[in-house]
Amino acid sequence: MRLFAQGFNNIDPLFQSIIFLLIACLAITVPVGWLANLTNGMIAPMITRFLFSGIGIFFILNLGQKSDLGISKRWVKYIDIIIAGVLIAIANFPILTLTQGYASIDGTALRWTTFVFTMIAVSAFEELFFRALIFSALIKFFTNKAKQDEYRKPLKNNSNQSNHTYEENKIESSCSDKTVEVIIDYCPQTKSSNYRHHKANKNEITSIILALIISSAIFALIHLFNLFHRAPADVFLQLGYTFLLGLLFAVLYYLTKSIIPSIIVHALFNIGGLMLAENAGLGNAQYIWTTTGVIVSAITFSIAGIYITVRFMLEMRKTNSGDKISSQNLKKL
Repeated sequence: MRLFAQGFNNIDPLFQSIIFLLIACLAITVPVGWLANLTNGMIAPMITRFLFSGIGIFFILNLGQKSDLGISKRWVKYIDIIIAGVLIAIANFPILTLTQGYASIDGTALRWTTFVFTMIAVSAFEELFFRALIFSALIKFFTNKAKQDEYRKPLKNNSNQSNHTYEENKIESSCSDKTVEVIIDYCPQTKSSNYRHHKANKNEITSIILALIISSAIFALIHLFNLFHRAPADVFLQLGYTFLLGLLFAVLYYLTKSIIPSIIVHALFNIGGLMLAENAGLGNAQYIWTTTGVIVSAITFSIAGIYITVRFMLEMRKTNSGDKISSQNLKKL
């Protein structure tokens, strides 16, 4: 296992993310028709997602991201963002539809248990692969690329920066494979070190934003597989909100340095959104959403989404203002 870990860690992060994506596609398309008749087909996705979640955990452990699977002190620091995410998930529950009598719940305990565990399995699988693995690999890829580009080119003179000689640039470039913190602390000090530090922080922020957008887009596009069993209009609508949800889950994961909060929010969102679905077999619904319910949910989504966005941008601003990037956090990613 150690040899596997060493070998896989030497693979370019971009190729790592492609490998993870291919495994995720395999999990979605793996033939499990022989399980489809059990509990209205819910057993099949539950088993396959739990099995592939185990594969995701295997990769996480071998990539040195064990802390992603635990409880972090950062949960307390970002508890407000976690709560905002939970509110978004709760807003996806058909509460008004049920209270106004447009729907009823009558599923058995066994069916409810199967349904909840299926939603947990699906959420765990998607968060492990699309956030802990693909999102993290893309951050490493863009960070390494920006770092290499920065140290390959000589610095230009400007009003805020003294001359930077070829020898100084050559010496600093030899340290470019280390983390930003190591570069600033241990590489030979030059007149441009403060500029380097600020530039490295800015590149790190750019890398995070790019990884957020691309991993969320991949997460959304993976739902195109639903075209095989759902109406095209529903699927293309799903692409839009799954992209936004992907951003939410990635922010939760990045800030808390743990995959558990995003799994919880993701599972709650799926439970609320699918509990009245016809194939769930948990109840009957004349309408799944009422006009009032849609308005209340939209307002909740908007307020919570704006709050999370502002908080995240403030955290990025702190990094850009001069905070050092922790080599320990970078290794986690």
